[in-house]
Amino acid sequence: MKRQNCILLLMLSRYILRWDYYKRTDDERKLKLLLNYNSVDARNLETLMVMAYNMKPKNTPFYETYKII
Repeated sequence: MKRQNCILLLMLSRYILRWDYYKRTDDERKLKLLLNYNSVDARNLETLMVMAYNMKPKNTPFYETYKII
């Protein structure tokens, strides 16, 4: 398994554990932490979308025509 995949799995498992903890305890601090993570993720979605979109055509002759800046 690639290192990046392992890191993503670790991050996901942390989210799941925090969500489970919140559901069991109703600890508002955990919910606020999860909401904070989600807002950071949402702010990064545009950057990730641009990166993913530009990576696909990079190896094609259409890269300069269709890339997003």
